[in-house]
Amino acid sequence: MYYYAIIALQGFCVYHCYTNRNNYYWIFAIIFLPVIGCILYLFTNVFQKRDIEKVQESLVTAINPSKKLRIWKRS
Repeated sequence: MYYYAIIALQGFCVYHCYTNRNNYYWIFAIIFLPVIGCILYLFTNVFQKRDIEKVQESLVTAINPSKKLRIWKRS
């Protein structure tokens, strides 16, 4: 069961790497280091920094809703 998930993740990462014309050493890292290579590729090339910042901002708002109001009042 886990093998199919890892193979699907590798397929997605290799496809993304090929279509976005990233460096080809990523393909070797994804194939020869399946889980570690895929995770590194996802965090460095698929997830953009601004997407991560949006998620962090929404988590802070969900955990502490009054923080957004305090920051907005100061501006």
